[in-house]
Amino acid sequence: MQTKVTMGGKEKSILFRKAGTVGGDEGAGHDLVVEVEALTPERLRLKIGERTAQVHVVRTAEGAWVWHDGRARFVRSGNGEAVRRGKRDHGPGLVTPPMPSTVIRVLVEVGQRVEAKAALVVVSAMKMETTLRAPYAGVVAAIHTQAGAAVRPGEILVDVTPEEEALSQ
Repeated sequence: MQTKVTMGGKEKSILFRKAGTVGGDEGAGHDLVVEVEALTPERLRLKIGERTAQVHVVRTAEGAWVWHDGRARFVRSGNGEAVRRGKRDHGPGLVTPPMPSTVIRVLVEVGQRVEAKAALVVVSAMKMETTLRAPYAGVVAAIHTQAGAAVRPGEILVDVTPEEEALSQ
């Protein structure tokens, strides 16, 4: 699959191909070739140049959440160019765990105003604690978890309404 994305203000051509595929000039003319290997339906191994990474993917009707290196990104279906990094075009901010985890603490309450990157929830996975943070300044619209809950990537733990939307309500 070929796609074009804008990175650093420049348009780049990317070729995604199944891992192990060998082709003469299949990668020619592309700025980047990404080999993809499905390890499970929700886990992929990507090879980009000489670098290899595993990512966790949760598909939704609008696209897919992709977790890599402790960060979640939302990739919309369709044009493949729109990528969200903790910021939404509209609606509540969705805070989800980066991997299967246990909720240790919920640090906010519904209706509480939070700053961008404020701590919302602490989860534990593989004996490491991770603090999930607000994607932007706003108001906590809903909390969908509690201490002790077992949670998975894609499971929404906290909704944050952007500050400008919260003020207009």
